[in-house]
Amino acid sequence: MSFRTDLLPCLDAIQDIPGPGCLDLRLNAVFVVVRTYEKGQTHLGTFTDCETEITPRPMVRERNRGRELIVKPVHQKYTTGAGGGFDADTLNPDDVDRTEITYRIEGPNAGEYVAVDYSAARPFRQTLILKRIQGFQGTRLNHPQPQGTSNSGF
Repeated sequence: MSFRTDLLPCLDAIQDIPGPGCLDLRLNAVFVVVRTYEKGQTHLGTFTDCETEITPRPMVRERNRGRELIVKPVHQKYTTGAGGGFDADTLNPDDVDRTEITYRIEGPNAGEYVAVDYSAARPFRQTLILKRIQGFQGTRLNHPQPQGTSNSGF
């Protein structure tokens, strides 16, 4: 144990305050989706999805007119108390034959995304940069479309 790992459970509890159970300020739920195909190659045959929600809900900020999202802070894995956080293998798994990794967002930035960057350089948190998969719009809740504009180009 170290001072840093002893603090991680406290940070998780504090980060949960803006979530849906208390202040309800973090409106996006973020899921890591690992899609495994039965055949020996991606996009061939049937598949099985395994989703893991990132909790407590991280902050999600738009970049590049909503085409990219910055997802942070995601706490590093710890085993103190009940344990929590996430390791790099869960957040940003290596590509393996037959698998495809995407990120599903529920909420105002709903859609399907892929990771374009990942960082675990900070002592308490990890950051994901996600890019919207072209052609996948999802349902954008709480974002009414202004008159005279369209979502073409997303």
